[in-house]
Amino acid sequence: MLRSTATLRPSPTAGVRMGGGTPADLARRVQQWREYLSDVVPKRVADAKREFATGARAAPADEPWWGQEFDVVVVGFGAAGASAALDAADAGKRVLLVDRFDGGGSTRRSGGIYYAGGGTRAQREAGVHDTPDNMFRYVRRENGGVVDDETVWRFCEASPATFEWMETRVGVPFKSEQGRTVYYKTKTSYPPSSATLYQSGNEAAYPFSRTALPAARGNRPSGDYLTGNVLFAAFERAVEANPRITVALHTAARELVKDAADADAVVGVVLESLPSAWTDVTAVNVMLHDIGSGSTMLDSTGGVMRACLAREVELFAAFGRAREVRARAVVVAAGGFFYNQDMVKRYAPRYHGYMPLGNLGDDGAGITMCERAGAELACMDRCSAWKFINPPYSFVRGVLTNAAGERVGNEDVYGATFADFLIQEHDGKGFLVIDQKAWDEANRDCVDPDSGLQEDQRMQGLANLYKNRVQADTIEELASKTGASALVETVRRYNADAASGLDAQFRKGDAFLAPLDRAPFYAIRLDMRGVKYWPTPCMTLGGVRVDGATGRALSRRTGRPMRGLYVAGKSAVGVASNYYVSGLSLGDAVFSGRRAGAAVARL
Repeated sequence: MLRSTATLRPSPTAGVRMGGGTPADLARRVQQWREYLSDVVPKRVADAKREFATGARAAPADEPWWGQEFDVVVVGFGAAGASAALDAADAGKRVLLVDRFDGGGSTRRSGGIYYAGGGTRAQREAGVHDTPDNMFRYVRRENGGVVDDETVWRFCEASPATFEWMETRVGVPFKSEQGRTVYYKTKTSYPPSSATLYQSGNEAAYPFSRTALPAARGNRPSGDYLTGNVLFAAFERAVEANPRITVALHTAARELVKDAADADAVVGVVLESLPSAWTDVTAVNVMLHDIGSGSTMLDSTGGVMRACLAREVELFAAFGRAREVRARAVVVAAGGFFYNQDMVKRYAPRYHGYMPLGNLGDDGAGITMCERAGAELACMDRCSAWKFINPPYSFVRGVLTNAAGERVGNEDVYGATFADFLIQEHDGKGFLVIDQKAWDEANRDCVDPDSGLQEDQRMQGLANLYKNRVQADTIEELASKTGASALVETVRRYNADAASGLDAQFRKGDAFLAPLDRAPFYAIRLDMRGVKYWPTPCMTLGGVRVDGATGRALSRRTGRPMRGLYVAGKSAVGVASNYYVSGLSLGDAVFSGRRAGAAVARL
């Protein structure tokens, strides 16, 4: 494989987790980012331009891939793009794989959870019974019909074989260092670092548990903490070892090239590259990506993120060189659009202002490029916002209410699912009400480094226990302090159901059903906006409508598949475009990427 940069840069940790520190430490970090963007970047750009103008810096050489012929151009080097490139190349196609930064996208910055079931090797080793039909019944319910049943079935039917491909062809380590599957059976948003398999969605929660037999399908690469970087590193090695794949980093796709004789046909793409030999310039692009992707956790204003995007535009304007590349197929796998708040405000205004989750490349550039070429968009109003109350585990025994104190759903569902309850039906505002028993147990888990909770889970739990709550000696006083007028009746009814052993209202699991009866009582703020101690990460789920069998973009004009244009991952409408549970986005990225790769291999 021919790379346009000399070496692979070590994968960073997940960008949304930027490490700990005191509030003063975090404020200093944000200030350092701002100084880098306002002082260092402009100086480096000016120095490079001056050196080139005066002859002190030689003109950049042609990029190694210029003048070569390719069968396929893949835009975006994350899990979806890498999957497409590998399958196309393995079928004998010559592939140009481009990324406007240094590769990895949101895959490298994710928790690395990969959703796979239907009877995988890991499930069999863990004693988890699952079949493609059982998985289909669950996933179809989560998908809600945004893609056809045939596509959902193909996703589920292929899942065991795709999991094997991930392990054997890509080399993702879904076993522990001891070479075994470690099944973590406790309900959690993200498992301990020792785990490789857990139940990552709503499988055991009502009403999903009535639809299909609950089964663990969240597969975690072995490693410390968040392991999206481990998963992507395997893809990176597999791509690098394939001689039919050429990788061009710091290369942005600007426009699709249309066939002059066919309005719904794509025959190439215009690419703009930074000079790969000017490593000081590409290093700035790397820093912009890393800072911009991770800044949203600490900079709630979004100013650092916007400055990084603006500096990237300036960088390409100063040094970018454009080339048109013709190919029989273009696969767009360039991510979603939550880092473009103008697009969020236009398409998904309910989610505007939440904390962007993913990477700086999730600015909609790939989606809008396809739209300009005539592709149809869909599900653009769907996003996944996260409020994980579990862990700490005792929080699930609490009561989830809206701002008025009315209970809104069973508390053991996935965090993005009940967040959607609040956003769609309750103006994104609510409380989690717990008693002292739950508070004490949660506090023990959060202060104990050996509790199995990840560090960020413990820190978030402590912030909710000590900072982000209202405390009262009685439920009546708590209702008065929060303005939740219905809370007294809500807790009375809940306690009666707990005493009877049946949650008649929402069918919460028996393991989590317990009365709130020990004072004092606490109302933890769940508002999606404006809660200093509990920001709401969010990512987009919509994109380009595609043909379920091939991944070809559907024409806005005719509704039929466009020739030469394929879309995958978060740039496309897919299995995860209605609701998201942990691992489903990566699962769909690999599925849709391989679908596109297989389709272009037949050209």
